[in-house]
Amino acid sequence: MSFQHCENRFPLSVTVLAALILGLILCPFIYVAFGALEGYPSTPAYIILIILPPFLISSAFLLFRLLSKPKESASKKIWQIVEILSWLVIAAFTWFVSFHPWNSLIEWIGLLFIVYLLASLISLPIVLFMRKTALQQRLMKRPPIAKAGIVLGVAFLLVAGCGHMDLSTMGFPDGHLTDFGRETYNLRFKAIFANAIFGFIGIIYGFRWIRPSRIMKLALVLAFVVVALPSVLLPSCAILPGCPQVYETVTGRIFNDGSGG
Repeated sequence: MSFQHCENRFPLSVTVLAALILGLILCPFIYVAFGALEGYPSTPAYIILIILPPFLISSAFLLFRLLSKPKESASKKIWQIVEILSWLVIAAFTWFVSFHPWNSLIEWIGLLFIVYLLASLISLPIVLFMRKTALQQRLMKRPPIAKAGIVLGVAFLLVAGCGHMDLSTMGFPDGHLTDFGRETYNLRFKAIFANAIFGFIGIIYGFRWIRPSRIMKLALVLAFVVVALPSVLLPSCAILPGCPQVYETVTGRIFNDGSGG
């Protein structure tokens, strides 16, 4: 199906990918809106005044490039270079507003993924409202199987990021872990790495850096069902029907996740 025939309706993969790409641009804005720049009292004001304008200019340039009407002719090489530099500026600014030395690496990664997910969700109505943009044109040119690989890859990475956040906050304030927490800690830790690995494989597959095949796509979908979904459900075992009973049957111990204190 050509791009011209999809002016009013786009595949789900194109819509999701477009929201994820715009989420990369909006992510640092969410940090700023929640006072991230105020979290650096020791940073001189002129440093912020130096780094803020390039970020705003880069964001405006990318939004203009991606949300403008598509062009039939290929863009000039100079604009492609400027686009790459703009993404680098946004990545640097995102690191500046998101990274705090008093946070562990796990906490930083987990919070970053959650903020990015929020930015992508905010971008979704924009994508649904906008019609026939340059971003959608670019994504429509990619094979459907490649777009599905990228979507699955990002989903795996989001699960891994949320798993990092959950693992860093598990237990009581004094560090005590319940029986359920101790027995599932290593499993959750391994699941985080498994989801991250599958996420990078999905993105590499989607960008066709490895030879695409339906077997690989099927393997990623199967891995999402076997690895990602249990990673999301495990922390919520207490409220899932039948999950505590399964735990008690397998371990022979009473389910205790610390609910009620």
